Amino acid sequence: MAPNNTGDASFSLVVTNYRCWDMTVKCVNAHLKLENLEEIIIVDDCSGEIIPEFHDSRVKIIQNPVNLGFVKSVNVGIRNASQPIVILFDADAYPLVEYKRIVSERFSADPELAMLGFHTYDENGVQTASFESEPGIWSLILGQKWYFYFHKPNIATVDNMIVYSCAVALRRDAFLQNGGLDEQIDWIDPDVEKCIDLRKAGWKIDVDERLKAFHKGGGIPQLTSKRVIKQYTSRWYVLSKHGKIRNKAISRFFIMMRLQLEYQALKLISGMLYPVHIAADKVSGRKELITICRKTFI
Repeated sequence: MAPNNTGDASFSLVVTNYRCWDMTVKCVNAHLKLENLEEIIIVDDCSGEIIPEFHDSRVKIIQNPVNLGFVKSVNVGIRNASQPIVILFDADAYPLVEYKRIVSERFSADPELAMLGFHTYDENGVQTASFESEPGIWSLILGQKWYFYFHKPNIATVDNMIVYSCAVALRRDAFLQNGGLDEQIDWIDPDVEKCIDLRKAGWKIDVDERLKAFHKGGGIPQLTSKRVIKQYTSRWYVLSKHGKIRNKAISRFFIMMRLQLEYQALKLISGMLYPVHIAADKVSGRKELITICRKTFI
């Protein structure tokens, strides 16, 4: 690691867009209303839609020639950023406070700080998840709901912090070490992998309660079953890559045992709990997940 002092840093804003120009415009305008940014980069992931006009010379729009997905689009944006500090926001998020002074002070004061997360809030002003402590294999053994019940993700320190990419400030040079986000991951857990990667290289990850942003959340619209499958496969990949699974055979056994029990339970009672199409998605999705885990969790 080669820390660099940002001093009175200049900022680039990076936002990715895929068929959500209304939200992207709102996000960019909110940043411009609050701050005098040096550069705004919008990466349009081959939306195939009419691009709105931005009457500001600082706005640069990069159009991917083909649909690359979220992770690769983020990397495109940050590689093209010219400033030492990058503010990365999802299109469905926007800042609620002025942030440049706070971010500049934090990065200048700590040359080992690589990523600084915002606290996020929903439309009712309720704080939403924007960080957690580093997940482990128990996140797959217990499943998401039970894991978060026992794990208490909001109890996190700089020694185990994971900040979500929906609203974050980052040191560009640190982020681009090892190529930016791992492009083997689709759109679930790239921020988890990057935070682990940075910390292993000696960088720090943190959040600041003074940094506040709205985040709608919900991600890419798709069937719940497909999202769950992606969650499991991405998490297993990240944990395996960073040596976080001590015994893969035992871990795989307990994961498969729980999934099998859930599958049998869903077959019996899902029709009584959910509408027909949702029940069918849950049952078929769990069956597909079991097949995928059996083949890939090795």
